[in-house]
This record gives sequence, structure tokens and C-alpha cells, in this order.
Amino acid sequence: MLVRLGFILYRGRNPALLFSPEYVDGYLFPLVITALISMFMHSRSFLLGWREAVVQTERLQKEMAQAEAETLRQQLDPHFMFNALNALTSLVEEEPQLAVRFIRQLSQVYRYVLDARGREVVSLTDELEFAKAYLFLQRIRYGEALQAELPDPNSVSSHLMVPPLSLQLLLENALKHNVALQQQPLHISFELNLPARQLTVRNTLRPRRLSPEETSGLGLRNLQARYAFLTNQPLLIQPTATEFVVTLPLLELG
Repeated sequence: MLVRLGFILYRGRNPALLFSPEYVDGYLFPLVITALISMFMHSRSFLLGWREAVVQTERLQKEMAQAEAETLRQQLDPHFMFNALNALTSLVEEEPQLAVRFIRQLSQVYRYVLDARGREVVSLTDELEFAKAYLFLQRIRYGEALQAELPDPNSVSSHLMVPPLSLQLLLENALKHNVALQQQPLHISFELNLPARQLTVRNTLRPRRLSPEETSGLGLRNLQARYAFLTNQPLLIQPTATEFVVTLPLLELG
């Protein structure tokens, strides 16, 4: 069009001739072909860029979830080991048979942590068995000040899955953030709703004073991020005046 316009002007003719049938036939068809090819190339470029952005976003989300999962797996910190060893020292001197059981449960807890490394989900049955061992260790320390009710792991379908150490995080949060006394025990209950594919964990709300670093809420945020990566079903946190309630969606395989 520009070349033909230049030719018309060069010859001193009316520029309106550019749109006359004499000239339109010469550039209309190439112009349509050029527009179609240009639209195709731009669409292809856009789709390739969009797909690359989606892949990169998914990769970053997975890496973030794995990093957060690793942080979560490190919740069994030296304080837990320190308290466990103190309790074990007392048991060895006073109740040797119970000390042997304590050692077995402690080894089971750490073996589970090692086995769960690198896994995105574990069976709910295994997670409940782990929580059972973890609670046994904590009961040695807290005695009657800690009361918990767990579903029977054998009654749970092996197809139901959760992120590893989810229950340990909730148990540890309940123990860390609430007062547990012999006269006012800390109650923790697990409610399994199979039709809704949910596990609800409740604990009595009796907050203790903690430093700002200890009340950052990092553990629950990490767990929420892991669930957001695995499923569209959100992890629900619903505190009341007397209880702290967390509902975990149960994932299902096959």
C-alpha cells in the first residue's frame, strides 16, 4: 500500500486512487494473507509464552511446597529430643520396663520422620500410628494433664492420604500454645468424617504466654500451602471461645 501510494504521489495523481478497484485488487489479497499469518504467529508466540509461564509457576509452587514441607518436617526440633531424653532418664531409674517401651516409641517416631522425607503425602493410617506414638511420648511428660482420643488406625481406609506430619504439627501446636495442668487437662480429640472426607482436630483453648517468635503461625501457614498445592479443598481453621479447631481434607488415591 505504501509503495503504491508513493507511486501515485510520484506521478502527481490523486491519493484517493489508492482505494480504487484498479489498485485495491493488487494489494488486498496479500494484505489479508499477511494479516492471517501475523495473527497465527502472534497467537503461537502468546500460547508458547503462556505455557512456559504456567510450567514455571507450577515448578516454583512445587519447590516452595517442598521447601515448606522440609521446614515442617524439622518441627521435631532439639527441644523435643531434650525433653524426651529427660523423661527417659527418669524412667530408666524408676520404671525400666516402661523405659524400654519409651525407647521403642521414640525410635518409631524418628523412623517415621525419616521415611516421610521427600514424600508429598502419606496414608492416614500411617499418620495416625505416628500420632499415637508421638502422644505416648508426650503423655510420659505431661501425665494426666494431657488427654487425647485417636481414631483406630485399623478402621481407616488405606486409600485416604494426608501430608506427612500434619497431625504432629497440630498436636505440637496444641501443647505449645495451651496450658496443661493435672487439675485442668488439655483435651485433644480427632473426629473422622468419612462421607465428607475430613478429619477434624479439636483441642481445649487455654492460651499460655509465648514470645512473638513462638506465635508466628508458620507451621499452620506451611500446612495450608502444602494443601493448596495438593488439592482445591482448603484446610479450615475455626477457633471458638473454648476450642481451637482445624479440619484437614482427606485426599484419596485410586
